[in-house]
Amino acid sequence: MEQSRWRFRTDSGKNYIVILKHHPTKGHVAISANGEIIKVEFKVFEPKKFTFFIEGELCTVEILKNEEGEFEYDFTVDEEADTPHNNQKKAREKKEYRNNVIIRTLALVAVVSFISFFVYRMGQNKSDELAQRGVIGIATATIKEYDEKKQLTYSFSYAGKTFHTQPEFIEGKVYSEQGFPIEDTDEFFIKFVPFNPLNYEVNTQSSPGSMSKVYFGRTYQKHLLHNPKEDEGYLECMLLKAYERDSVTALLDFYFQTADPDENPKFNKNTYGRRVRDAAFAKAVEEACWDLR
Repeated sequence: MEQSRWRFRTDSGKNYIVILKHHPTKGHVAISANGEIIKVEFKVFEPKKFTFFIEGELCTVEILKNEEGEFEYDFTVDEEADTPHNNQKKAREKKEYRNNVIIRTLALVAVVSFISFFVYRMGQNKSDELAQRGVIGIATATIKEYDEKKQLTYSFSYAGKTFHTQPEFIEGKVYSEQGFPIEDTDEFFIKFVPFNPLNYEVNTQSSPGSMSKVYFGRTYQKHLLHNPKEDEGYLECMLLKAYERDSVTALLDFYFQTADPDENPKFNKNTYGRRVRDAAFAKAVEEACWDLR
């Protein structure tokens, strides 16, 4: 089974992992975005194009053959095609250009206002201010590697500006309060004070709904790695049934299915074993996935 993957960021700023799976001898093709299947086709033995939309953007996955007759794969986003998304984007860019002077003036006013309020708020208790005046936003993680250490920061937006949290320097992996390793572009909720966004608190215990698909995809890849002799469809079906029962908690048991309890007391090979041996879960998997083994 051949597999290719591409990272794609939409105009809205959301990240997608597009994965193509192709069985050269059987001809099976499956295309997914962030773990969600969007194209399935059978008996594909020759070059072929598959087109689909992600958030209105026209995407193409192409199966090619090189001079040696070996399969190659490519992913592109057509930004020139006559689609509603591209037309709206071009109209928006023209409008933004016309309003550039106004936007700069408003931005200057916003900056002056921000500085004034920031100076005014500095004397107040940050914790009380955050509790009383804080609002919820979304923070995106950025991880940069420096020798043996990593720098973790979060970025979030308010009033048309982007802010960054104080960098944290860490060794090895850093984990969210949920339990997953934090990776570049992961998103979490952040509480911050308007007009004083540098008073903030990142909550890695919860994340936007879109991260569930990301976690599912990462866990599925781990599950495949640790169970190479099992059918991929069966493993995906099993994982889906677990997710339906216990959401992210179930994914963590599968993600850390080979970890020792000393390494991860909360999610490890023992919790994974108890989950897959649970009679009710085993019955649900048997009923839903029996034809995939």
